[in-house]
Amino acid sequence: MNILKIFSNPYDTADITDERLYKFATNHENRLIADNANKQFDAILKVLSPVLILFARLLGIEDTTENVRKGATLTVDTFTEDVHAKMKNYYIKLAAVFDENSPAMIEFYPDKVSGYYNITREDMPVIVERLETVANKYQKSIDAEIYKTLVGFKETWDSLRDNQEQSKGKLSTTKEDIKTGRQNVEFALLDGQHDIAKMFRYDEDKCSSYYNPSLLYYKGIENPDASDDDNTDPNAPSTP
Repeated sequence: MNILKIFSNPYDTADITDERLYKFATNHENRLIADNANKQFDAILKVLSPVLILFARLLGIEDTTENVRKGATLTVDTFTEDVHAKMKNYYIKLAAVFDENSPAMIEFYPDKVSGYYNITREDMPVIVERLETVANKYQKSIDAEIYKTLVGFKETWDSLRDNQEQSKGKLSTTKEDIKTGRQNVEFALLDGQHDIAKMFRYDEDKCSSYYNPSLLYYKGIENPDASDDDNTDPNAPSTP
C-alpha cells in the first residue's frame, strides 16, 4: 500500500479527456447540491461551481475557434484549387497572344500548364509572387480581366494566410486557457475530496456516494486506481 498516493492528482492524466472531467465534476457537483439541505457543502461548492462554469465556457470557445481554424484552412485550399483552374483556362488565351514556346509563356508557365496541377499551400507564395511580377511585365499585351485576376492572386493569398495564422494563434491561446481552467477544476475536486473525507471520517461508502469514477474513463480504458467493482457505482444517489 502506498500511503503517499493520497497526495497525488489522479485527474492529471491524458486518459481523462477535458469533456470527461467536466462531466464527472458536474455530476459530483449535482450530488453535493442534492444532499446540501444543511449547507454542509456550501464551502466546497463555492470553490467548485465557478471554476466549472468557466471550464464549460472554455471548452465551448475551443470548439468554436477550432471550427474557425478549419474554415480558414478550407478557404486557403479552395483558393489554391481556384488558381489551378484559372491557370489551366488561361493557358489557351495567353498562348493566343504569345507563342507557346516564347519566353513570355515560359514565365507564365515554367512547367507548362501541368505545373499548376496538384499545387499545394506550400507552393502558393512563390506562384502568386511570380504571377504578379509577370502580369505587370506583360500588362499591355494581355487581357485586362486576366491581368486583374493574376495580380489579385497575391493580395487574396496574403489576406487568406493572415486570417489562417490569426485563427491558429487564437486556437493556441485558447488551449493554454483550457489547460489552466482544467487545472483549476482538478484542484477544486482534490480540495473537496479532502474536505468530504474529514466530514465523514472512515465512512468510505458515504464519501464514495458523491462520486461516479466511471464517468472519467472511456469503455476499454481502465482506471488504474479502481477496484473491480468501482465502475458499477453502487452508492450513487438518484440524482443524475
